[in-house]
Amino acid sequence: MGFTDAPIICNSPLGFDAGNDFEGAASQSNTVCISDPVLTWRSVTTELANQLAMFGEIARIDTSFMPTMKCLLVTYYDIR
Repeated sequence: MGFTDAPIICNSPLGFDAGNDFEGAASQSNTVCISDPVLTWRSVTTELANQLAMFGEIARIDTSFMPTMKCLLVTYYDIR
């Protein structure tokens, strides 16, 4: 199963606006939640990182929700 086979369940901006009191990468990032109901991506692999990098420079890939919510969080740098 490739990246295009997994539905994106939310495009939730969890980053912060540049105009607030936060500094650094958090003020210039955005996180998306990607559903993986069949647990294809239990860990971060080179293939997964390459597929997700098509959408921008990756700051973080979080798979901690895989066992319970069957989704992963991907945070991208500077999404302006």
